[in-house]
Order: sequence, then structure tokens, then C-alpha cells
Amino acid sequence: MSRLGPALRYLVRYPYGCLEQAMSGFLPLVSVKELARSLELAEIDARSVDRFVRAGVDKVLRHQHGDGHFSLWPSSRTYPH
Repeated sequence: MSRLGPALRYLVRYPYGCLEQAMSGFLPLVSVKELARSLELAEIDARSVDRFVRAGVDKVLRHQHGDGHFSLWPSSRTYPH
């Protein structure tokens, strides 16, 4: 458990790039706040987690285009799958 704190900090600060990395980085953050609270991990700040989740959602939405589909990069073509 002592290694969990640094791993969660890395997840919070992960510098995502493409849509796949953004999803892989921010989706686990949705559970991090509750996990940090239940394990009493003082090094994980709930407000910071909330900001990073919001930033992740905003980034994912920047990858969505007018046709409703998403692209790996905001300026690339969309994929229906």
C-alpha cells in the first residue's frame, strides 16, 4: 500500500496526448478520490483530482467532431468505431 500514493500522484499528473491516452489517464481518476479517502492517503488532494477529471473530460470533448464521432487527435479524421 505504501507504493499506491506515488502511483496515484503519477496518474493525476500524467501528461496525456492522444484520445486513447486521455481516456486511459482520466477514467481511473474517477475512482481515485474515493480510493484515496478510504485509504486515508493524505498526499492525494480531492480538489486536484476533481480538476484533473474535468480537464480529462474537456480534452475528450475536444476530440469529438460535428458528426458525433471522435478522432485520436483533435485535427485528425474521425472513426465511427
